[in-house]
Amino acid sequence: MHAESWRTSYAGILPAEVVASESANKSEEGWHRRLARSGGANAVFAAEADGQLVGFASCGPGRDPLGPLEGEIYALYLLQEFQRRGLGRALLAECARHFVRQGVFGFYLWVLTANRARLFYEAVGGEPVAEKDETLGGHAFGEIAYAWRDLTLLVTQTGTASFRA
Repeated sequence: MHAESWRTSYAGILPAEVVASESANKSEEGWHRRLARSGGANAVFAAEADGQLVGFASCGPGRDPLGPLEGEIYALYLLQEFQRRGLGRALLAECARHFVRQGVFGFYLWVLTANRARLFYEAVGGEPVAEKDETLGGHAFGEIAYAWRDLTLLVTQTGTASFRA
């Protein structure tokens, strides 16, 4: 699911060889490491629909200091056929609730500037706060950070998926 959602998210945005290479890195072994780190300040939430895993979000302490924003969503992915059903909003809300439980009241996430997911983050209240350039597989690309400083609306939303922490 992770590899497939990565492939469809970045096809046409990043060079095909980078998409293929990075998709191959979304392995079961990598998930064992990610899940071993979850707990406490770090959390991973999985979205299920129609009895299958269709998406996930991973969040925890911010890796790039952005002022008072203490939390970061490291990844939020959904299978393409399950997008536009409220599941992304539900995953975002679940991360916001996690942050509030941790005493964190502002968070951010990074997204490629060419990624159409930016429209979703803007629609759910994300505010652009920073930009940076990165490289992946020897190819340069731009990223933009979206921030949420008031988590009230996010934490009160109900989702349409079941979650597992």
